Amino acid sequence: MCTAVFSKNKLPLFGRNLDLEYHYSESVVIVPQKFPFRFGKLPENHDHFSIIGTAFVQNGYPLFYDGMNEKGLCAAALNFPKSAVYLPEREGFYNVASFEIIPFVLSSCSDISEAKELLLRTNVTDFAFSKELSPTPLHWIFSDKTGSIAAEPTGKGLEIYDNPANVLANEPPLPAHLENLREDFAFKSRIFENLSSEERFVKAFFAKEKADFCGDPISQFFQILSSVGKISLEKGSQKTVYSCCFNMEKLVYYYRTYENSRTSAVHLSKKFPGNKLFSYPLNFENDIFYQN
Repeated sequence: MCTAVFSKNKLPLFGRNLDLEYHYSESVVIVPQKFPFRFGKLPENHDHFSIIGTAFVQNGYPLFYDGMNEKGLCAAALNFPKSAVYLPEREGFYNVASFEIIPFVLSSCSDISEAKELLLRTNVTDFAFSKELSPTPLHWIFSDKTGSIAAEPTGKGLEIYDNPANVLANEPPLPAHLENLREDFAFKSRIFENLSSEERFVKAFFAKEKADFCGDPISQFFQILSSVGKISLEKGSQKTVYSCCFNMEKLVYYYRTYENSRTSAVHLSKKFPGNKLFSYPLNFENDIFYQN
């Protein structure tokens, strides 16, 4: 279960909570412009936008959970287990696997207008990364400094929606989440239970809209994510493995993990030469600042 938020109050910020029972030793990964991407049967691309985000690196390939490119376009993948349908290859479309969607869009698009145009010509295939890593049912949010869109794979193909709420959670599909907002969906905060996807969508929307950004906007953004985070209630239950925040103007990636609430940052604005990935392991150990 996950929640993603875009806010354009004071600073254009994009971020998400990743809620899982476990983690795969994720890293903050920077993909330089010359990294050799190959999507489906398309020709290998050695010259594209650089990307930063959290990924699980397998065999030298970044499996992105979220990302931002050098133009400030951001993306996040969220679990979509009931509704996601991946189709066989379709003629006349870019046939791209689900694990390729984030780098496919961020490597070539500078804003959500370009992303929308590309995604309308994209078919998400059922191709697995490996025998050990079968396709995860996902949908995606893409945001630039002006707003957001959602991309949801169904039996009809990849459906693209304008996302005026600038929030995405898990099930149900975006239109149902937006209907909940229109009906003033009444959620109840519970002390010993984690919020449902519908409740997190609504709570994140109102927290984002009503939050006071007069102080440090990065800290305030993390407070919004924290308000819809998950705590580990028993062994094997989901928790917010990490929360992240992309500064779309300064091209900085900030993150906090469940075990370490101190904010860490990695810059994309610096130059990264060559064609090899740069990886910075997430800090999953408590890091306390002692003042005396």
